Amino acid sequence: MSLPGVAIRRPIAVIMIILSIGLIGVVSLSKLKFDLLPDLNVPVAVVTARLEGAGPKEIERLITKPFEEVLTTVSELKSIETVSTNEYCLCILYFNDNTDMNFAALEMREKIDLAKPYLPQGVKDIMVMRIDPNNFKSTFEIGITSETMETENLTRIVEDQIINRLERISGVASVKLSGGIVSEVSIELIPERLNHYGLHANTVSQYIMAENLNIPAGSIDTAGMTVYLKTSGQFKDLEELKNLSIPVKSGTIVFLKDIAHVYLTQKEKTSESYINGVPAINISVQKQSNANTVLVCREIQKEIKNLSKIYGEMDFKIIYDSSKYIYQAINTVTESAIQGGILAVLVLYLFLRNIRTTLIIAVSMPVSIVTSFVLMYFSGISLNLISLAG
Repeated sequence: MSLPGVAIRRPIAVIMIILSIGLIGVVSLSKLKFDLLPDLNVPVAVVTARLEGAGPKEIERLITKPFEEVLTTVSELKSIETVSTNEYCLCILYFNDNTDMNFAALEMREKIDLAKPYLPQGVKDIMVMRIDPNNFKSTFEIGITSETMETENLTRIVEDQIINRLERISGVASVKLSGGIVSEVSIELIPERLNHYGLHANTVSQYIMAENLNIPAGSIDTAGMTVYLKTSGQFKDLEELKNLSIPVKSGTIVFLKDIAHVYLTQKEKTSESYINGVPAINISVQKQSNANTVLVCREIQKEIKNLSKIYGEMDFKIIYDSSKYIYQAINTVTESAIQGGILAVLVLYLFLRNIRTTLIIAVSMPVSIVTSFVLMYFSGISLNLISLAG
C-alpha cells in the first residue's frame, strides 16, 4: 500500500502523527541555542608574547625561534607564520581542515610550557588563542556612573565587588573593565640619601618585595584537624610601608621614608569611558564559546537589576546587548519566511485553481519547518541567521 493510500485510509492516525511531530518540534525549538552566527571551527590559532624594551632582532632570537622550534611539532599543523616587532612576538599557526582546535590549543599550551625555561626573564603576556568569530566582539557592555561617588571609589567597588558577581554567572568567560581611576603606591628614591647610607636601588626594591609577602609557617595537628599557619607580611597601609626598616652596611637600620618619597598616585590611564559626557566605567562581558548567547544576556540583565537595588547610588546603563541584535535578525528572517510562504501559497493557487490542493500544500510547509527543528536539536545545530535562512 502506497503512502498516499495509507494517509487516505487512516486520516486520524496521520493527523495524530503530524500533531506529535509538531509537538516535538515546538519542544525542540524551545531548547535550541540562539546565536547570531553558527559555531565555526576556524583552523587557525595565534601565540603572542611580549618582552618590554626589546627590538625586533632580540625578539626573534630570544622568543620567536624557541617558539618555532616547539610549535612546529604540534600535530595537524599545516604551516606557521611569525612576526617579530618592537617588544612583541606573534606566531600564526594554520592547521588542516577538520582539526579539533580545542585539542590543538591544549597541545600548543603544553609546547609553550616546554619552551618557557629557555625564555629570558621579563617575558610577559604569553597567550595561546584559537580564532573564533563569535569572540571578536563582546557579548554585553555595561556603563556605570555615579553622581555622589568619586571615580576612584567607584572603580574600587566595581573591581572588588561587581566584577566578581558577573563572573559567577553561568556561561560568562571573562569580564574586563576599562575607564575609571586606579590608585597605586609610588616610591621615589632619593639618590643623595642612598649614597649616604651605601644602598642601591636594586637592593631596596628586592627588600621591599621580600617583605611584602605572606609566607607559610607550617601546620599544627590538633583535635583530629590540621591547622595551617602563615606569617602575614603584606603591607596593610601606606604608613606601614613608610616605616619599613632597611638594614645598611654600618649595621644599623634606616626607614624607607628617610631615603624615599612614598605616596599614593593615580595609575597611568590607558582608556577612558564617558556616557553622555559624564565619566563612567565600562564593563565588557564575554561569553563562553559554547554558551547560549540569549540565555547569558538574560542572566546578566537579571544581575544588573539586582545590582541596581543593592548599589542605589550607582547608575547602570546597558550599552550593548548582543541578544537584542540576535532577536532582531532572527525576527527579520522569520518575517521574510512567513511572507515568502504566503506568496508561495498565492502563486500555487493561481496555477492550480484548487483551494483544497493549495491548503494541503500550505499545511505541509509549517509541518516540514517544525520537523526540521527536531533534526536541528538532535544534530546540535543552533538557531542562527544561516540555519534559519536555510
